Amino acid sequence: MVKCKITRNCNPRDDWRSAQLDGATLSAWREADQCVVEGKTVGRHAWAHGDWGDEGTDQIPEPYLCQVQWGMDLAKLNTTIVVVAVMPDDPDRVLGLSAADVLKECYLTNYRVPRHHGIVDAIVTKCAEFWTKNVQGRIPPDPTTYAEAERLYWKVRRKDAIVATEEAHRHIDRLSYFRMAQKVAKKCEEREKLWLAEHMKDHGAIVSETGEQLLTWKTQTRASYTVAASESKPMRLGKSVQTDARLVHGLAQAAAELMEGMGHDPVLLTADNEETESDSSISNS
Repeated sequence: MVKCKITRNCNPRDDWRSAQLDGATLSAWREADQCVVEGKTVGRHAWAHGDWGDEGTDQIPEPYLCQVQWGMDLAKLNTTIVVVAVMPDDPDRVLGLSAADVLKECYLTNYRVPRHHGIVDAIVTKCAEFWTKNVQGRIPPDPTTYAEAERLYWKVRRKDAIVATEEAHRHIDRLSYFRMAQKVAKKCEEREKLWLAEHMKDHGAIVSETGEQLLTWKTQTRASYTVAASESKPMRLGKSVQTDARLVHGLAQAAAELMEGMGHDPVLLTADNEETESDSSISNS
């Protein structure tokens, strides 16, 4: 393996593109053995409950997927091996250790991601638009989060008011709804955790009939590091539970329960942000 820095695409029209690869395997005998290598570290909880799929698949978090597709396109290679070191959640376990000793505390796994021309084309098109319109044109892009909007408009905010439009009324009402829903959701969560705690008593986990971990409730001790020492007993869902299709049905029931707790008729919010009355078969199940 060798370190590899791709400074730009060989296409002169793409001289604004660059990538810094962690490494690459170069074979003088078989072109198929040539691939990009990227290394990642992730905490055990984030790995178990995040967007990482089974070992050997191409199921990696979307930001990393975009990164490796971009790098493969510039390197003109068709495969990326993503090597992942799954680290202990407690940083004190690896603090002060050598690199070799840190690896002994980690679980090493890997993912094989093939080059996808459709994804690459979409990324390059979007980035080219950003580069020409926003960077070279010096035009700030439209905000996609509240934090971005706050940074963009904070300095130019005026003291005069604007009259609310019908659409503004609708979004103000929805903001009020979601803030109230958070309070109700917190109470609902506490109720479910209480029931589970009383059900588990001094047991550390709940498993399925096949032994798959559904819920853990174990004491977690954190030694003094960057924060004060503490001891907690977080209740965590198993990875399979968080990706179970039954969650969709559960969310529908929870939404109906939230609305009832707020004194409203049960409603659901669809993907296109339109409010519709919940299906009776869902709310009554």
